[in-house]
Amino acid sequence: MFNKHKRYLGIEIDDNSIRILELSSLKGEEQISAQNEVLLGSGVVEDGQIKNEKILAKKLKEALSKAKPKLASSKIIHFALPEELIFSHIFQAELSPGKGIKQIVAKEYEQHIASSISDGEYAFKVVDKAIGAERKHVLNVVLAAAAKKSLLAWQNFFEQEKLTIDFFDLESLAVYRGIFTEPQTSNIGILNIKKNYSNFTIFTQNGLEYAFSTDIGLMQIDQDEQKQKGPSVDARSANAALQKLTAEIKDNLAEAAKLILGESATTLTLEKIVLMGAGAEIPNIIDLFSKQSLSISFELGGSKQFVDLDRRFLGVLGLALRSLDQKWEKNDLTLPCIGHAYQLEKQRSANRVEIISLWIFVKKFIIFPLSMIFLLFAVWFYMGTKSSNKQTESVVIPPSATAPEKKTKETEIKAEALKPEVKSTNTLSTTETKNNILIIYSDIPLNVRSGPGTSFDAISKIASGSEQVMLKEQDGWYKILW
Repeated sequence: MFNKHKRYLGIEIDDNSIRILELSSLKGEEQISAQNEVLLGSGVVEDGQIKNEKILAKKLKEALSKAKPKLASSKIIHFALPEELIFSHIFQAELSPGKGIKQIVAKEYEQHIASSISDGEYAFKVVDKAIGAERKHVLNVVLAAAAKKSLLAWQNFFEQEKLTIDFFDLESLAVYRGIFTEPQTSNIGILNIKKNYSNFTIFTQNGLEYAFSTDIGLMQIDQDEQKQKGPSVDARSANAALQKLTAEIKDNLAEAAKLILGESATTLTLEKIVLMGAGAEIPNIIDLFSKQSLSISFELGGSKQFVDLDRRFLGVLGLALRSLDQKWEKNDLTLPCIGHAYQLEKQRSANRVEIISLWIFVKKFIIFPLSMIFLLFAVWFYMGTKSSNKQTESVVIPPSATAPEKKTKETEIKAEALKPEVKSTNTLSTTETKNNILIIYSDIPLNVRSGPGTSFDAISKIASGSEQVMLKEQDGWYKILW
């Protein structure tokens, strides 16, 4: 039978670079088959979040294509979510009847993790049963969580590049695997000093048991370094940032002792603290820490299996090792990839938002303008109708001076318009044909009728002395503009 290489590809991306490493195994012998690092410019990835997907995709293709000696066409990758996106919480859980560990973890999540439990994805493990009869039902629990939108952003990015993530690994666990070929029986601390912050993790024979972060990073240490008068180790040992970092490590060792060993414990003994990250590149960093009041030995991180591997690749080595060597699965937490149901729900939510946005757009830019146009048209039509009605003709019959007994009947007026109009006048005279003005004289108001006769309905009255526009005279009746 033919022996086939098993290959596992790890990819690590932070704000500054992309690192890839592929491990292959043949007959139980492991070797690095390809590795590469490509630097990222500013604004591509910030605080673990993708900011420029187009450039990141281009850089990833470059890292994969130029990996040496030669990268296999791997489709499944192992990826650690940037530490800036991980929320960790380590606590003690006291079990009681009717209250399981999952309920306790969910409550701790709600109380201590920044995102809501519905918007987050989390994993936990019970590290060990607490020691001592008085703590018989107390468990130590490690909880790791991340926002679903952060997981989904990275997952979708890799899927667009035709790469599949089985799960999201944790950077601190990957670094531990990259340094040690197998879980250690002694207590080990790893101090990962990054540009603007540091992470400190404690591993026991049970795996990760304690972690904390501080805002003291390489920048702060370097700034304090510049304030020193001389470059000697003695002068640099007074670095204020380094002293503060050491003090925080001491305080957290005391907290870790109570959590891991019991309330009566005052400190936790570590075999050593391994330095990683950008801070590990500070000249004489080991001597600087040895000057601090911390009775623990320090050493620079390095692979025990691949001794020539650059320290920067220890994390990505650990990513590939996890699947190559199955023994890590029992100890190490992983965050799951976002399920299909969650993606569908997010898509439905996005569709609902799009529909609402479309409706708002339609109302604002279509319905409202059309309504205004219709309103303006209605006003224009109304004014036009009113104007045309002013030209409608009416008839009025003035009272007869010689026949007052016919006042009411003989002074009827015909009106054919719906809306009357009375204009300024001149008396009937020689100018009658030019102005057509009729002045009404009567001791009582005259009826305006709809036709030339008393059989027509009276629609209004005209007072004596009023002036009307006369259109014509017919059978003793005057037709006026009304």
